[in-house]
Amino acid sequence: MALPSTTEELLALLDRNRWSTVAFRRRLDIADWPWELQLQYQTPSRPQQLKPNLQQQQQQELQQAAELTEPPQPGTATTIASSSHLERAVQVNIGDVVAREAAVAYGKIHEHVRHTPLEPSPWLSSLAGSASGRSCVALLKLESEQHTGSFKVRGALSKLMSLPPEARSRGVFTASTGNHALAVVYACKSLSEQSPHPAQIDDAPRAAASNMAGGRPSVTWDIEAQPAVGSGPGAAPVPAPGAPVQQPQLSLHKGPEGARNRVNGEATAAASLYSAAANATSDPERDDARGEQDSSTPGLEAGASDSSAFGGLRPQLYIPTTASPYKIRKLMSLGAELHLYGTDCLEAELAARSAAKKADAVYVSPYNDPWVMAGQGTIGLELLATRRRGQLDVVLVPVGGGGLIAGIASVLKAADPAIQVIGCQPAVSDVMARSAASGTIEPELADTHDGREVTLSDATAGGVESGSVTLQPCSNFVDEWVTVSEAEIAEALVGLLEEQSKLVEGAAACALAAFKRLAPRFAGKCVVVVCCGGNISVASLLRAIELAKPAAMGTTKVTGISRNARAMAFSGSNDED
Repeated sequence: MALPSTTEELLALLDRNRWSTVAFRRRLDIADWPWELQLQYQTPSRPQQLKPNLQQQQQQELQQAAELTEPPQPGTATTIASSSHLERAVQVNIGDVVAREAAVAYGKIHEHVRHTPLEPSPWLSSLAGSASGRSCVALLKLESEQHTGSFKVRGALSKLMSLPPEARSRGVFTASTGNHALAVVYACKSLSEQSPHPAQIDDAPRAAASNMAGGRPSVTWDIEAQPAVGSGPGAAPVPAPGAPVQQPQLSLHKGPEGARNRVNGEATAAASLYSAAANATSDPERDDARGEQDSSTPGLEAGASDSSAFGGLRPQLYIPTTASPYKIRKLMSLGAELHLYGTDCLEAELAARSAAKKADAVYVSPYNDPWVMAGQGTIGLELLATRRRGQLDVVLVPVGGGGLIAGIASVLKAADPAIQVIGCQPAVSDVMARSAASGTIEPELADTHDGREVTLSDATAGGVESGSVTLQPCSNFVDEWVTVSEAEIAEALVGLLEEQSKLVEGAAACALAAFKRLAPRFAGKCVVVVCCGGNISVASLLRAIELAKPAAMGTTKVTGISRNARAMAFSGSNDED
């Protein structure tokens, strides 16, 4: 099914599918926004004079700053009075803004993203049937087949396209464990080859392809340093014979404590190895030299990278040293400028924010940004476009910082509050689940990076920024939280590969594992599992296979594994209506 290409066409289809579209058509002024978003809107990375994607007739009003009489409490609906709104009071929350902006983002990013398949899963359907005697309709939203191999492209494009070119030209900074960084690189490359034309819908500026072929952008390459396991959209473009190799750059920063640990060395070694490979000739006699790089080298003097491919939008990427060497190699293959910093994604995020502020540049958060959340929310809009009201009951979403589930949940609950949204996290890194329960951002577990249990779900691991705007939607719109053990993640990952020949990463397997645990309750329902990404290294896949072996020989018919008692107890105590 071909999906609409503009926001107005999409909303017309949602109307035909009997979903409520009131929230997507709502006109919102900055003066009506929650306090948290107003503060973020006025940060250096988004100067106050830049206008958001609102209706044309309100553009003049946006120049008048809101005059707040009393700062509102975080996490609550906010009433704001401004000089232009003395006679009215409008109450909105972050979810209102995200839902509205998601509808606008849909039309803007349409030409740059894949509308990923919503594929039936007979395997999951049969699990529900065998446990309850009545099967369900189980569908996989395969964001693993998105450009760069994950959903992150949507949010990166939404954020960058919400800014005028002059704002982006001051520089783009981001932090990530891998997937988001790949998405930002893709977005910068894609936008650098586009030229703007007048908006077709609403007042949102859209970027159109300067060279179009068959109505689609001519630039549809995917990011990969070396072929991904199996087949899929992750294959890298092959340079023409004799073409110059784009040189990678990497700098290694000492973390907050000045320590360089084992993983730090592994990440540096991976980058050094790729740099050597990039510079090596095809002469077999030089192959051995590729492994002789010093893993303790604090930086690579690889020379200046060619930034012409980014059209002045070359991003600065801050990556924790715990990131997968596999993903680091992928990033360096594109000539991206990497800064290895800290042992946790939160440390890298804070460093990137600080660097962006000093440079008066754009910071693209992996999750803590309403436009990033709105971009991820377009996944929810695609689900609504392909299902009629009453034909979508439950959606399971992997969760890290909360940007994906906040965007999807804001959209789905706006269309129909009866849709159940379930957040899925690894038990060893369940920051957002605990934060939603307590009402404030909780710290990461102390033993996450001590080497005893590193999660297969590396894309969702790590801390969350204090005061993250994702907390409110996660608290208000997520009906239930499920945390799963590493054995459950491994078994789900291997099970999908065996049963449907689909390879996903550990984060996506969190949602699959949650489905398997909850399968009996899904009888007779339509359930969507969001497979958020497919970027998995050979090492991680082998580890998953090893962990799943005992499960395959196990004693339990439903899941075949021994479940983590703590995860089960937590899942049962965090149901939210």
